[in-house]
Amino acid sequence: MLEISQPEDLLGLAIKNMLDYRQHDEKFSNYVVNWAKKKPRKIVIDVIPMYAITIIFNGNKITIERGESKKALKLTLHVHSMLEMAYGRLGVIKATLTRKVKIKGIYRIGTILKFMKIFLKTMKMVADEPNINYYELHKHTR
Repeated sequence: MLEISQPEDLLGLAIKNMLDYRQHDEKFSNYVVNWAKKKPRKIVIDVIPMYAITIIFNGNKITIERGESKKALKLTLHVHSMLEMAYGRLGVIKATLTRKVKIKGIYRIGTILKFMKIFLKTMKMVADEPNINYYELHKHTR
């Protein structure tokens, strides 16, 4: 099972709650652990007009920190673009080609694809069912 650290900021908490949605999914957990078992994977998401968040995948632990980390894949996008992708109205390729999502470290195509499978798929799942079992899944945040 995945361990997701408790972030100290609002955007980090939103990302944690989103990842919590699939935390008990064994297939998802195995995918994340296998991806990050040899070395930690760092992804920076710079959400405009807010701030940057670094997500560190290290084995079965996910750490979410405020700010940017060096030697990490960096995605810069507006909060509206993130919501458009979550609701399926904007595809990743179109968002990248129209510069609604900017990727620094695009040569890390494997990391980008893995992260999209983890993050974007989860974001779409949460957007499709935003309130299903919310109170059962998030008793610790009530």
